[in-house]
Amino acid sequence: MKVIGYVSVANPFEDRKAWSGTIFKIREGLENAGYNVVWIPIKLGFLYRFANILSRFIYGKGPREHGNFLTWIRAVSTSWELIGTCDYLFFPGDCQITKYRKVDKPIIYYSDATFKQMIGYYWKDLSGLLLREGDRNERIANDNSTIIIKSSHWAINSVVTDYQQKTSKCHVLEFGANIDERDIVKTDIYHGGPVNILFSGVEWERKGADIAIDTVKELNRKGVEAKLFLVGIKEENIPEKYKNISCVDYIGFLNKNIPEQYQKLITIMGRCNLFLLPTKAECAGIVLCEASAFGLPIFTFDTGGIGNYVIDGMNGYKLTMDADANAFATKIKEAIETNELLKLREGCLNFYEEKLNWKAWANNFKKLMNDAML
Repeated sequence: MKVIGYVSVANPFEDRKAWSGTIFKIREGLENAGYNVVWIPIKLGFLYRFANILSRFIYGKGPREHGNFLTWIRAVSTSWELIGTCDYLFFPGDCQITKYRKVDKPIIYYSDATFKQMIGYYWKDLSGLLLREGDRNERIANDNSTIIIKSSHWAINSVVTDYQQKTSKCHVLEFGANIDERDIVKTDIYHGGPVNILFSGVEWERKGADIAIDTVKELNRKGVEAKLFLVGIKEENIPEKYKNISCVDYIGFLNKNIPEQYQKLITIMGRCNLFLLPTKAECAGIVLCEASAFGLPIFTFDTGGIGNYVIDGMNGYKLTMDADANAFATKIKEAIETNELLKLREGCLNFYEEKLNWKAWANNFKKLMNDAML
């Protein structure tokens, strides 16, 4: 059996929190694809913590780990001595560290976006030095990779156009739901009555929580009795004008690593009829896979990598970025009154079974490796 060295900071065998649980699930997927997985840890101890503080004076704010200084520290903090038994090296991000350590193993680089895409999208006002070094290190990471995998066509297109990589080494594998299969419950078919709407996101501004609340208020004004379950936003991060609204159930942040909170999330998702996420920037939302798994039609913006996770008219709708709460409310009301929610629910369940799950990911990864003759 071939061995994959999994290069990461987080322990992929134990840490269910890192990258929203994706580090753990990818490891499971690699094993289900028929590979032995060995963790190659990037050990970020005192040296890195000190270097991280120092890097603030060099780069200012932003993702300083993409600059040369912290990239070098991460490279020298990696347990390269463990790669001898490995046939391949798998990098869920952090592939830029290969700039400082050449390896004679095929490299598989998996992430949800390129450095260039994140500029002005997630990351604002980066220093010129960090912009130059980060972009150069992204190019080196791609050049050093044998196979480049992204979680969306949006991201892989940047690899080809912005970093001039051959399409033959570029692939797309969508993420799966980071909820255990045994806990996924298909929501009841909506037959009328009050509509329970789920919002799940941690960042108030980027995830569009204000638009979600305004949408539900608008639905009620339009005669649709609706309630929003606001999951993920801590109370201190909610503006005063959006507190104490009768049609909103303020759930707060739920940690999937705490059994009681994880079960509460499962229960809430099972009670809802649709999922509303007016996110203004999204590389590839794991929560979109989870919504489809539960059969929750998705209403969101057409941005970033969402196009691989929401297909208009199949498992939801992507509205243009200029859409406001009224536009979202109008679209949702239309889907309810025409009974389209039933069709979208079935589309969610089918799309999840076909693509947005980690078993499909494992099968597609195995095929990808076989096709590449690795």
